[in-house]
Amino acid sequence: WRDVSSTLVRDIARFDGNMSDFVPAEIEQAILNKLS
Repeated sequence: WRDVSSTLVRDIARFDGNMSDFVPAEIEQAILNKLS
């Protein structure tokens, strides 16, 4: 998960935090919960 999340964080940053373009809402929420 750590490798995946770090990659996602980079992708998210590249997309200026707009995850909804390529991450389903439930996964987005799970990621946000992990990061909080």
